[in-house]
Amino acid sequence: MNTRERAIDYPLTDEQRAVRAHAREFAETELAPRAEEFDAADEFQPELHRLLVGSGLLAHFVPEEFGGNGLSVTNVCTIREQLSRVCPTADEYFASQGLGVQALVMWCSEEQKRSFLGGLMDGSQVFAFCLSEPGAGSDVGGIETVATAAGDDYVINGKKRFIFAPEAATTLVVFAKTDPELGKRGISAFAVDQPAEGIRCEPFHLLKPAPHAEVYFEDCRVPASAMVGERGAGIRVALSNLDRLRPSVGAAAVGMAEAALAAATGYARDRNAFGGRLSDLQAVRFRIAAAEAELDAARLIVYAAAANADAEALELAASSGKAKLVATETAWKVIDSAIQIHGGAGLRRGSITERVLKASRATRIYEGSSEIMQLVISRSIFPRA
Repeated sequence: MNTRERAIDYPLTDEQRAVRAHAREFAETELAPRAEEFDAADEFQPELHRLLVGSGLLAHFVPEEFGGNGLSVTNVCTIREQLSRVCPTADEYFASQGLGVQALVMWCSEEQKRSFLGGLMDGSQVFAFCLSEPGAGSDVGGIETVATAAGDDYVINGKKRFIFAPEAATTLVVFAKTDPELGKRGISAFAVDQPAEGIRCEPFHLLKPAPHAEVYFEDCRVPASAMVGERGAGIRVALSNLDRLRPSVGAAAVGMAEAALAAATGYARDRNAFGGRLSDLQAVRFRIAAAEAELDAARLIVYAAAANADAEALELAASSGKAKLVATETAWKVIDSAIQIHGGAGLRRGSITERVLKASRATRIYEGSSEIMQLVISRSIFPRA
């Protein structure tokens, strides 16, 4: 792994640099020896979960008043960049917990928060964010899962897709329509504890191995007290959560691209071709130079957007959307260049280039596709009258 100092770095505080250094050390010492194994598994991996809990990194999703290190999008970005650089699956585990927990931190009552947050840090609770459906991904308002009032309870029926490790989760954050006639304004969120009757999970394998699944809700009864926020606030619970965390998707993509570019640089230095080293060829040197410049630019916009989120600035959706769009598209381009420099060697199954290629492709889709990010950004430029 190339550890050369960056020519350009975002001006982090000493505390943020310390978080980044801790995440990097954890990734290189604890994850790297087993990263290929972790990235090849389709099922939930208790050992990876144990390592993440032991690292203390999950505490960065928990406010200080609940025993955590404080919820900072910048710190989440530094962590995701370092995890994804070594083991994309570890990054997925980390991010999946953040998606569920941040929604609870932002919208739950104090009593609800106390019942959830300690379990995240000691590993006794695992969370899954259940938003996407077969017919509703970026179009959140199009979800068809319903929660029907029944006395002091709600009965949930529907199907969720692309859910990370729901069978291992102790709490599912579920979005359903409590008032279907109101469209997206009729969506509510629920914190559904498992095990529970009426919940069934089936594996849903994607391009990159991971414990993704479909979740079926069949007359699943939950108490009204499980509602997160007010009735009908589900669209705000979902989108406010995504707006804050989208820069971290960009950070993860940057980390993956950094790993691929470092591998390509090392390969170019070592590979003998055409009477010299591959790195002697101007076409190769220029390709790596352009990739590094573009990756630096992507990293800068990610951390600028993260700082914007931490400052609770206006137009958060637009700045987060720009960061996700630029960083994920740039990372995909850089990773493709890195593989091209490797030639056939870059296609070896289990190699870092193969692993980040598969993992990075999803970053251009989940938490809002690149096209949806363009829509979000355009709305800030051309606001509705």
